[in-house]
Amino acid sequence: MSTSFTTPAWLGRPCLSQGDAQDNCAQTILNPEDEMIERIETGIAPSSAPINDAVRAGKHVWLVAIAEDPVTGDIVEGGIEAQARRCIQNLEIGVKAAGGTLANLVMVQIFLTDSADATGMNAVYREFFTQQPFPVRATVVVKELLAAGLKIEITATAVLD
Repeated sequence: MSTSFTTPAWLGRPCLSQGDAQDNCAQTILNPEDEMIERIETGIAPSSAPINDAVRAGKHVWLVAIAEDPVTGDIVEGGIEAQARRCIQNLEIGVKAAGGTLANLVMVQIFLTDSADATGMNAVYREFFTQQPFPVRATVVVKELLAAGLKIEITATAVLD
């Protein structure tokens, strides 16, 4: 069975197909050099790890944000409210760089290091998400996050118009 690059109608970009007539891919791409995933340059201080703040495939954008100063990359000081605000602002920077707004978010995953921080995080979250439809959201308490002093990390998925 051969492998080819194809485009599913719902994505509008190349996908990897096993060449099966039963797959959901609609057309073959003649140039396999075409990018399936596009890195979005957010302008936020880059990480030393091999990660991106945002990537796009077709109309879908996947994002990650932490409570870092977008210029210096330093973790912001303060309680959960300050960190949640900076984290959501960084998320907003990322989705805007991709051509969307927070209203384009369809899924948000929030990671907190302390369940007691949920109340403060929710208060800040309500400042940014004020109209239906709200994104689907999961909030998870974890033992720790990688950066020292980090209380919150957010991943999100957006669908652009």
